[in-house]
Amino acid sequence: MFSIFFSTTISLPDSDGALLELFSQNAELIKDAVTGCLLGDGSLGFSNDRSANARFSFAQSITHSGYLFYVYLILINLTLSTP
Repeated sequence: MFSIFFSTTISLPDSDGALLELFSQNAELIKDAVTGCLLGDGSLGFSNDRSANARFSFAQSITHSGYLFYVYLILINLTLSTP
């Protein structure tokens, strides 16, 4: 089983506004990708009870690795991990 875990440490807005601009240009695509994954094999979780930030993750079999990498490329600027 292939799996990928996305997590983010983004703090908006950034000093030069480049990250905020990138996110706003792709916000609809990012929202659609995360929503689609959550309706399928995705999940949100917290590292502990006191955590304020949720962690998004989903897993795919090797058969669907193309889809996994497609979603990864949409969210690549928001993640610290790779598939």
